[in-house]
Amino acid sequence: KLRLVFLARVCKEKGIDVVFDIAKGLKLRDINFSLDIYGPLLYDSEEFHQNLRMSPDTTYMGAVQPEDINSTLCNYDILLFPTHYEGEGCPGTIVDSLINGVIPIVSDWKYNASFVQHNKNGFVCDPYDSVPYVNYIEQIYKDKTKYTDLKNKAFI
Repeated sequence: KLRLVFLARVCKEKGIDVVFDIAKGLKLRDINFSLDIYGPLLYDSEEFHQNLRMSPDTTYMGAVQPEDINSTLCNYDILLFPTHYEGEGCPGTIVDSLINGVIPIVSDWKYNASFVQHNKNGFVCDPYDSVPYVNYIEQIYKDKTKYTDLKNKAFI
């Protein structure tokens, strides 16, 4: 079972809609996963809560205190970060995932590709298209050697 995490402000600009589409795609491919969403909920829309109800493998965990980020992230295999937030700067969540050996699958947005080397320590995808994210997660799920290699290189 792959343990996926989203750790950012929970809003459309940070890609939460894409995250739910990824979960749907993984379910359709019979990939065994859990997905935990961490971060302050910046919009309390019925759509967000409906997406949660429709995705039994997905749980909203609330915000994480800064001092708990490392002890939280180390419990996961893959970070999802499909941001398209215009004000995105240095993506601390990516740095934190790498420090903890969590494979980042991120959007090709602003500086993300400065931290994630595609197919070496993670993957870089289109910010609006869930299909590449699902494809890369499926690769990791099916190929334990690739999983271990990416995890080690993420940490390095």
